[in-house]
Amino acid sequence: MLPRNFELRWLDYGIRSLVISLNRIPGVYTMTTCEGHIWKDIPLWPTKDGWVHFGKPRGVHDGLVTEIRAFLFRPEYYFFNLGISEFPNCPNLDPTHTISASFDKHTIGAESIFLRMDLISQRNYFKRAERRKQKMLQGWNDLNQVVIGYIRKNITFDYDCLPFI
Repeated sequence: MLPRNFELRWLDYGIRSLVISLNRIPGVYTMTTCEGHIWKDIPLWPTKDGWVHFGKPRGVHDGLVTEIRAFLFRPEYYFFNLGISEFPNCPNLDPTHTISASFDKHTIGAESIFLRMDLISQRNYFKRAERRKQKMLQGWNDLNQVVIGYIRKNITFDYDCLPFI
């Protein structure tokens, strides 16, 4: 669940429904999220990958992670990835999960490949990034449907009745 003082306007619109759905699942909580961004005026960091970082109790809702992994394994979502962060020195902490959505790989900072591109290459980079952004937004939406399906199968068909804050 999201904290009581959390305001939904703080969430990127393109990922808001997914974050709400995840937080409806008892014991599941999101920590940080981003739909992914394109910054044409920041040449040292022209694109920012998207992510959803969430936690769940150990051994609970493992089926959710399995369903997310199966969804992300589909070829049309090759730019999505699911990683699990374990805390080996802290046995009381449950593993956390990060779903990430990537733009074209590039180096950030002074060594940025983007800075060495000519203007035509930079324009083409942004065209590719805009197409990828649309696919990412559709992917976040499709992933939300997977989470809703999980809730309907495992918790309640009326997922809208579950609180998320």
